[in-house]
Amino acid sequence: MSGDVSNENFQFQIIDNSGSDTKNHGAMIYVPIILICCIIFSSLALSLNWFVMEVEYDFKDTSLDDVTVTFEDDLSERETKLVMGDEREIITENNDDLELEGYEDTVSQKITLKVLTIIVLVFTGICALLSFVAFTKFLPLINISSILLWIILLLVVVEVVFFAVFYDPFAGDAANDDSDSDFECEEDNAEGGSLLNLYGDASTECTIMGEDANITAQYNASAGFWFMAIQVVLVLMAAIFNMSHSRSLSKNQPTTKIHMF
Repeated sequence: MSGDVSNENFQFQIIDNSGSDTKNHGAMIYVPIILICCIIFSSLALSLNWFVMEVEYDFKDTSLDDVTVTFEDDLSERETKLVMGDEREIITENNDDLELEGYEDTVSQKITLKVLTIIVLVFTGICALLSFVAFTKFLPLINISSILLWIILLLVVVEVVFFAVFYDPFAGDAANDDSDSDFECEEDNAEGGSLLNLYGDASTECTIMGEDANITAQYNASAGFWFMAIQVVLVLMAAIFNMSHSRSLSKNQPTTKIHMF
């Protein structure tokens, strides 16, 4: 019987619709490099200065030596440098010392910044390990690393904004103590400008223990802060690269069909 299917020849062909491997993802090679840089930057931010303020006391009595006081704050301590004529002195105080002096609010702010930096450092380390998984195209872990990168970006932005807007190097009970009658300033005549905690300057006239002096102060955010600020851009780049790679892989998941002839 000519229509007997038993005499027919069948051919099976496997058609793979997955297409070629994902292309144009050379940017993914930069993700682990970016994250390693972020790890280094976060480590430096834990040890370097975040805030520097320099105050100059220019006494009108020329027989008195001018005094320059420099405050350098990192997240664990404060270094105060005093220069008066040929005399120099450096005082180093940790957070416990500052709290005992009455700057407990400043210490709380420092601890908050330090905790955020450590969390960013840990999460970035985990993401750096997961970023190597991207080259194996294991989609679930790539998606996890994408989520972590957006969380890290949020934490870094919160930390940078918190410092720029709210950090006060002299916050606490000591700053509210007006009992020092030996130090009086004309606040109404103060001049200067500021850009958040990133940069500022001011000048005014004061009377210190009966001696008139012109006081000028200048402050700026230092290296520790800028290392964290740069990470906003770096982590954003890594998150975009990673998310783009993840979406492309999900669209190009292999689908296999069997056609019979």
